[in-house]
Amino acid sequence: MSAVDPGGDVARSPVGPVPGDRLARDLADLARQEAMRLRGELFGSARRAGLGAGLLAGAGIATVLGIGAVSVLARRTLEARMPAGRAAAVLAAGYLGAAVLLAGAGVVRLHAAAGWSHRLAGDLRRAVAAVRAGGTPPDRPGPVGHP
Repeated sequence: MSAVDPGGDVARSPVGPVPGDRLARDLADLARQEAMRLRGELFGSARRAGLGAGLLAGAGIATVLGIGAVSVLARRTLEARMPAGRAAAVLAAGYLGAAVLLAGAGVVRLHAAAGWSHRLAGDLRRAVAAVRAGGTPPDRPGPVGHP
């Protein structure tokens, strides 16, 4: 056996070093190395993610500016064919119509997703109840040799 003296050194027994001490030291060194490697990878990933988020924000700003420029171009094109007030009204009606259509499609999709999640929740409740009762979930086969 070995003992640790107050200085932190491992004292050797008269028989020789204990194999478990070296294994413990090696495992501790390996754990420290892995922790340092994981910390480095985590900070590297966070740095790359931050840069990616910044680039996406820049792309969003450029998109908004582009949409604004296209809107100005559309309004000027309409103003060449009709009075300025009417051109603005036509453009606003077009934007509002597109917004209503997109919102309606979004609501339909959300309702469809909610129906799916309610069915899934019901299936999960039934499966948990069957397992608690000692059976198998409804659409899972029983153990081998059992119906």
